[in-house]
Amino acid sequence: MEPASAARTFAMAAAGGAEELAEGRTRLRAAEAELAAARTLARSAEAADPVDAPRVAESKLGVAKAELGVAEAKWEAATDDDKRDRLGRLVDTAQKSVESAQNTVNS
Repeated sequence: MEPASAARTFAMAAAGGAEELAEGRTRLRAAEAELAAARTLARSAEAADPVDAPRVAESKLGVAKAELGVAEAKWEAATDDDKRDRLGRLVDTAQKSVESAQNTVNS
């Protein structure tokens, strides 16, 4: 590959990486907003009188799913391999929380 062509390819890859990073940050902000909304619904469900156990379970499932969304968005936006590995474990933990909450809702 000629030097000019290699430089152009590198520049295009860097631009694509910057675009992916910006998209990742946008997804992260959206996921964090969903998490805040889910937590608000969960607090509302827990404060209801009388407490509606299925509604509380559903709202906790919503929180777990939103936490998973935040973890996935952070993982996707990570650039460092070590950071991606740690965030990958966070995603795995969040997925288990969703499964646990789903089992509670289903029972």
